[in-house]
Amino acid sequence: MSSGVYISAKRNKFDRTVRQFKIGPQSMHWGLVFILALALYVFTLAPDLTWQDQGEYQVHAAQCILNRPGDVVRVHPLYIILAHTLGRVGIFSFAYGANLVSAIFSAVTAANIYLLAFRLLGRIWPAVLSAFTFALAHSVWFVGVQAQTYSMANAAMTVGLLFALAYQKSNKLEYLLWMGFAFGLGISVHLMSQIAFAVILVWLGIGCVRKRVSIWGFLAVVLFWTAGACLLWMAMALEYHRSGDWAATLHSALWGKWSAAVFNLGDLPRLIKRSAQFFVLNFPTPLVLLAVPGIIFSFTRFPNIVVARLLLACTILYGLFAVRYDIPNQNHFFLPMYLFVSLYIGLGFAYTFQRQVKFWSLLTVVLLSAIPPTYIVISHYARQQQIRLGTKRHIPYRDVYAYYLLPWQHQQTGPRLFAEATFQKVPQDAVILADKTTLPPLQYLHQVEMVRPDVEVLLLPEKAKLQTLLLNQRRVFTISNIKGYYPEWVQEAGNLLRFPISKTEHIFEIAPEEFENE
Repeated sequence: MSSGVYISAKRNKFDRTVRQFKIGPQSMHWGLVFILALALYVFTLAPDLTWQDQGEYQVHAAQCILNRPGDVVRVHPLYIILAHTLGRVGIFSFAYGANLVSAIFSAVTAANIYLLAFRLLGRIWPAVLSAFTFALAHSVWFVGVQAQTYSMANAAMTVGLLFALAYQKSNKLEYLLWMGFAFGLGISVHLMSQIAFAVILVWLGIGCVRKRVSIWGFLAVVLFWTAGACLLWMAMALEYHRSGDWAATLHSALWGKWSAAVFNLGDLPRLIKRSAQFFVLNFPTPLVLLAVPGIIFSFTRFPNIVVARLLLACTILYGLFAVRYDIPNQNHFFLPMYLFVSLYIGLGFAYTFQRQVKFWSLLTVVLLSAIPPTYIVISHYARQQQIRLGTKRHIPYRDVYAYYLLPWQHQQTGPRLFAEATFQKVPQDAVILADKTTLPPLQYLHQVEMVRPDVEVLLLPEKAKLQTLLLNQRRVFTISNIKGYYPEWVQEAGNLLRFPISKTEHIFEIAPEEFENE
């Protein structure tokens, strides 16, 4: 081969490679959706400390904690490492950085949904409708502006779905391999991302049986998934080093301390009713009705019925898992199902409104814009009617109607106010026994910001665990006087004495009588 022909061939190969990575309209649209969604989440981002699991992840991100004895399933190593790294930059606190990671990946998920819908339909507005119906859904927005793992898991899942769709259209093995890697990253964030992967693996397994997928290709997907999940294996190794029991380690990684909830089939009427309420709160718009024709038309209009089957299988399985998962934050486990519902809404619009498209597009813009004000109306009505939201006790500096019914959290200052006021008022060498909701902000100030090192801050423990603290020589406090939220060993609720931490808020001191026999 002459040098001129060789150089020409190399140049053509280089040009083809460049074209593969060229920023085209789809990439620009993805970027625009990402920027708009990120602006929404950053503008409404929780500015500091948070309650519940969100606050716990802030504490773990600040200290880069990658082990939970007996509960590997809640380590979420990829999220913790990224949040810790962002906090290390030094521009803002670890708490804000952990919130920001969630916002970034919520925006990534919304942009990926746009891309999924666009590649299924080839139309821009239905894809935009899918993306922002999801982005504005209450639980999506709520976890997207606080330190949570679900947004990153959803982002990994949607990347995997995009690669799976690319493989289905091109039959190129490389897309399957990257799909496996994406889902491996997903399991390093949260186990919920794996239901979609399981559905795809069943599809690939059937393809192997029918000789449409090579067994080596299938094994390569599993290998890439294994590589993507390396941080989970690291967390499991830490747990095995602690326990020395592989069976216990595997149990800890699969469901940890939550096995009863994972396999729950009891009290379904109550759970179904609550799940329906969550669904209405997340889609308080007539746009959700478009999901029905979206499902129907996916089976009648898609060029390949396999895609329609995979989407519906994922939707049903995620819904079935979440509807009987009886835990306090059950609503968060519907997020993947909401993702697929949002896709169906875009599909329904595309197939239902094929005439006067500009008019119907404008109407959907109005309906999308009405979603945030609807949350305000719901919160105001619930407050006026004093509707019970399932909370059993008052928490200092927390407005339940604003916290639970308004997804934006940019005005959430209660956790820090509570923690600072508590530490300012409790006496020297005090012991504070807090529940899982109120413990994280106290821990963050105590362990990360090193406030009041003389004070002991503990999760509500058994009395035996407190014997070394000499409680009969120290003043002991708890946050609530509602049963289940103060130590079980307190014999009389009357021995919980109001202890003011401000003019309007208080916690409770456990009376010395409870320690007389210690």
